[in-house]
Amino acid sequence: MPKIADKTLVQQTLSGDKRAFGELVDRYKGVVFGLALNRLKDFEEAKDVAQEAFIEAYLKLETLRELAKFSNWLYTIAANLCRMRLRQKGGRP
Repeated sequence: MPKIADKTLVQQTLSGDKRAFGELVDRYKGVVFGLALNRLKDFEEAKDVAQEAFIEAYLKLETLRELAKFSNWLYTIAANLCRMRLRQKGGRP
């Protein structure tokens, strides 16, 4: 079965198909967690940030201007959440 484009999955999600967003989560959960773990150096915090990133992405999906750039947008959300966590802990930004 061919891979469905991110843009299509985003459009389906915006049309109310929650399974489509589940596909995006499955597709990117590893890299989002990896990004968070690399920056935070804490397994549990990285899991929390990854989950927060997907929640924020879902809630703000209608603000995504270029649907085909979902992954870049998601990584930016995750990176910003990591930055905020580090600031809260008094670490580097």
